[in-house]
Amino acid sequence: MTALLEITLIGGQAARGIESHFNNTTALNTAIYLIMGITILAMTILVAWLLIQSWKQAFDVAPAFAWGIRFGIALFVLGALEGGAMVTQEPTPSVPVRRCQSSGGS
Repeated sequence: MTALLEITLIGGQAARGIESHFNNTTALNTAIYLIMGITILAMTILVAWLLIQSWKQAFDVAPAFAWGIRFGIALFVLGALEGGAMVTQEPTPSVPVRRCQSSGGS
């Protein structure tokens, strides 16, 4: 449900023709962005809990398949944490890892 809510909010902002992320131009846009953040945080916490549970219980599948499930869940949590780190930074027009401009040029 949280992913559906977030996708709906992103689609709604796109339908309005405005940015969905890092948009604090009005109270409505700020509220939508905040709700998106809360929903993805809730989903990440739930998925992290599922990852912990996957270590506690045995799967009734081949061991390689069980490891694939755990690895996939761990990648999601890691990616979500990276997203959390991105929103705590001041938005800049550059990509810090590659030191290149995101709006063209090199």
